[in-house]
Amino acid sequence: MYFHPMAFLYKDWRQIRWQEVMQELRRMQAEIVKAERTGQQRRVFALQDQLVQSQAARLAAVRQVTSNDGKYTPGVDGDIWKAPQQKMQAVEKLAQKGYRPEAARRVYIPKDDNRTRPLGILTMTDRAMQALYALALDPVAETRADPHSYGFRKYRGTADAILACADIFAEKDPPQWVLEADIEECFDSISHAWLLRHIPMDQALLRGWLQAGYMEKGTFHHVRRGLPQGGIISPILANMTLDGMEAMLTTYFQHNAKISARSKIAFVRYADDFIVAGASKKMLQDEVKSLLSNFLKERGMRFSMKKTTITPVSEGFDFLGYHLKLDSALFGRGTVKITPSQKSMRRVLRSIEQAIGSRPEASNVQLIQAINPIISGWTRFYAFTDAREAFIALDRAVYELLYARVKQRAPHLWQRKQREACFAKIDKESPVLRGEHDEQLVCARQTPFAPHIQINPECNAYDPAWAAYLHKRQSD
Repeated sequence: MYFHPMAFLYKDWRQIRWQEVMQELRRMQAEIVKAERTGQQRRVFALQDQLVQSQAARLAAVRQVTSNDGKYTPGVDGDIWKAPQQKMQAVEKLAQKGYRPEAARRVYIPKDDNRTRPLGILTMTDRAMQALYALALDPVAETRADPHSYGFRKYRGTADAILACADIFAEKDPPQWVLEADIEECFDSISHAWLLRHIPMDQALLRGWLQAGYMEKGTFHHVRRGLPQGGIISPILANMTLDGMEAMLTTYFQHNAKISARSKIAFVRYADDFIVAGASKKMLQDEVKSLLSNFLKERGMRFSMKKTTITPVSEGFDFLGYHLKLDSALFGRGTVKITPSQKSMRRVLRSIEQAIGSRPEASNVQLIQAINPIISGWTRFYAFTDAREAFIALDRAVYELLYARVKQRAPHLWQRKQREACFAKIDKESPVLRGEHDEQLVCARQTPFAPHIQINPECNAYDPAWAAYLHKRQSD
């Protein structure tokens, strides 16, 4: 069964019924999943081709690139699509022949450690074309994905990855060692030849994106390996490159009779960050790391020797900004404590220090307005963990920063009365900054615990069989 197009084609952006468009798109993607799952590769290609030619997919692609954060950031051609007429013209442009990718405009954005990282800004046309083909490729990627892969996938996030780790160590006789993997310059190293052999999409188009290069200070630079930085389709390509590690390890340890009895292996990945838990350090070093090194080498990548480590779980390890530690093993089962990592704590404090330092003349209210979003965002990220001690420590550190700042304004007047006017006492812990009209700084330690409903690792976001499950999960 092939796709039935929408009842009519839209000609005015303002009259589009988006619910109808998205329903049509979901139907097409579900058919691709069905064909991929049953191994009908020729049918997969035919269905993908129909999808990218459909108006529903072209509308969705243009809507995506004109409603995200970079919608007013132009590429090398200087074009942006603001008006409804421009958006409708873009939809028609995506159906025309003769498309050729342009070079990205390279910019540099700051990192937390005061360094910068390069980012490629694509033209609006290139973004929309990548978004269009991503709609056809992602259902295949989702169907092929390792179950415990959580990055760049619908309805999945870091919380799911962390709870999957906790599940590993809550089992009876849990693994005692963990391989913390770091891939050296992962996205910049992936082999173009491997991608062109294994990614199920138009090869000429994929080659064009991979080799489009970038412009920096008026000079064109060729790219011979790695993914397009800033490309909408790049996260999907990265996932498809790294998928297969979990299946490879599972197959190796389940079917090798000599080692299956002594093996206890588990795998969790989020984008290019992943951990492998195992029964012994020797097994992780001699067998797991060797298997994974060969897997990465085939794809043009390698481990960072300095940053890839093997750690006893009892000592704890950091993953995705969290710290996990196996506290005890009661009746053969582990108890895992999940807290914010020290690196994450330093990062949020640095952000708060910068917010304070960049506003030398700010009033209490202005400081509160600047700092509250930082504290709220950080605490929400960790609200499902054992973070109370970290939240108390954050409140204390922020109080000390603000105490020094407020006292600096009028040190000769700084007495108990002034201190009480500037800071509100909530409990026996650190006070919080108060504004002139009782505005108040967010108190991290008052963040309520918010349990996270972990996603079923077998869930496929594009498979209608999971629709009721996903609806219920989002409603709970």
